[in-house]
Amino acid sequence: MPSGIRELEDLGFLHKNDARSELIALLLQEPEVAQSLLLYGKNTYKQMNTNKMTRKKELAKISPLARLRAGEYNAPTLLVHGDKDEIAPFVGAQRFSIELQKHNIPGGLLRVRNTKHLFDLRLSGRDTLWQGIIVPAYKFLLQHLQTSP
Repeated sequence: MPSGIRELEDLGFLHKNDARSELIALLLQEPEVAQSLLLYGKNTYKQMNTNKMTRKKELAKISPLARLRAGEYNAPTLLVHGDKDEIAPFVGAQRFSIELQKHNIPGGLLRVRNTKHLFDLRLSGRDTLWQGIIVPAYKFLLQHLQTSP
């Protein structure tokens, strides 16, 4: 494991046996490979040899923000995001939340103060954070599952 990845793991940003962490590690080590994996899936990503411009266009097709701005996204979305996230900066969540409002899509942003990426891996039902953030997020999810067609 490269030393940079080991440092992230030691700091608690990456966790073994967590698919999100594995993707983050791959994004940090080999961004083009990780992007191809996201775009084409695990069975075919190695065969795909795309140039940077093609990959950028393909990424826009799966980008929630790009789809939202294009009017192609309408799913109620509640973002739960740490404001000290070093992998996916909080400003990105803010930007997405603002776009949700502009498009009148139910949702919002629950800011988790002083937390980094993957803050939820060590939470339990007894934590204050669980009660203040995770429970409202589940309520939002259940409310919108019940009202969907």
